[in-house]
Amino acid sequence: MKVHCKLVAQDPAQPTTLEETDKASGSLLLRKSRYEQVRYRFDSLLTPEMSLYEVFHALGRKSVKRFVQGYSVGLLTYGQAGVGKTHSLFGGSVARGSPGLVQQTLEDIFARTGRDKANIYRLSLVAIATHQDKSADLLASKRSPKSDAAVTLSSAVCVEVQGVAHAMGLLAE
Repeated sequence: MKVHCKLVAQDPAQPTTLEETDKASGSLLLRKSRYEQVRYRFDSLLTPEMSLYEVFHALGRKSVKRFVQGYSVGLLTYGQAGVGKTHSLFGGSVARGSPGLVQQTLEDIFARTGRDKANIYRLSLVAIATHQDKSADLLASKRSPKSDAAVTLSSAVCVEVQGVAHAMGLLAE
């Protein structure tokens, strides 16, 4: 796949051109000048054209596999306002066929653990949003009195969930 666009470098007078991406090898070729180019390699390349299903299969399935093996995992989005963090996490409506990473992750977890009759699994959900220097516990809004105290992971509400619908309902409140 060839992509041609301008990337604004630290020095806008010397733009860097993205010459090509190769999803198979996970590499980007950047041309810094007429004589200088650099190839970067990544575990995976995600493009704006990818669906949320493709993003989940590239990233989320590995996390679910690790979770089922007993590791703690987290789903984190980071970036400027308006770049699609909330859409990536929560997607559009299920009716339109675009569930976000949270729902797809929960569905995969419950599908895998539901087939495993030899073990008992407990899934707890913590949801924290941070904007500038303020954090909000998204699950505490209807469950505990409001406080001006800073939200930390140790003080965040942790809710055990019984299924995908239960988890998504908690997040929708």
